[in-house]
Amino acid sequence: MFTLVSANTVACNGLTTCVVKPSGCGGATYAGKAAIDGSTKGLMITQNVDAGYSETLCVECANAGGSTVQHDGW
Repeated sequence: MFTLVSANTVACNGLTTCVVKPSGCGGATYAGKAAIDGSTKGLMITQNVDAGYSETLCVECANAGGSTVQHDGW
């Protein structure tokens, strides 16, 4: 599991939600192999594909103050 960490988490009222989106961060529904754990904000990836796979995605997080940030190209 990879955990999203921000140096400004306390100053920004903490992360309250994080979601996975398709690459480009558009409005389309994400249907890939990643998910965000609602309580830890950890990024979880399917690990049961023996041949492996490659995926590029966007992670969007919001804080209690209403600000959002997008990290595209992961």
